[in-house]
Amino acid sequence: MVDELNQEDTFNYFLICKICIDEECCAEPYFTFCARNEIDKIKEKIKDFPEIFHDFLEVDTIMYNGEVYEWYGIKKVNGRCIFLKNRRICMIQDVKPLHCRCYPLVWEYDLTHNKLLIYLDTHPDCALVPLISKDKQWLIRMKEIIVNEVQQMPMIDRIAYSSLDCDDTLQLIDTIDLL
Repeated sequence: MVDELNQEDTFNYFLICKICIDEECCAEPYFTFCARNEIDKIKEKIKDFPEIFHDFLEVDTIMYNGEVYEWYGIKKVNGRCIFLKNRRICMIQDVKPLHCRCYPLVWEYDLTHNKLLIYLDTHPDCALVPLISKDKQWLIRMKEIIVNEVQQMPMIDRIAYSSLDCDDTLQLIDTIDLL
């Protein structure tokens, strides 16, 4: 199916995801993490959306340094991301969280060593994996974006994101020292 796309569209998530057959992406059991600095961008994008979308966050808590902190994710409706229209159209494509934008790259923050671990999710049903793993320029650009955005996140968001459950399909591709 991906062969239907021309070369310039290869990494256009909208086009690839639109033809994807993986029914779990953007759906249960995955939690879509939303950093604090991403919430306002999404709120601005959806201000003219119907009221049902305005309450789009799930809230969870995490213990850090002896205190309880809230952290956030995008709500699911009937097991699907609240911003998923039809089968595969993301209604907030241009402001969606880094967690969504960087997939199939997945990151983890190592607090002890102040390192960012970047993985490639090699899930066999993802049409992006074979394309992205061959495009070194895309990988370099996306790793730069991940590093930049993670450095801007509050520490609690880095730690909360790293507490998410991960699939056993993750392959470590880089370890980056954060300043």
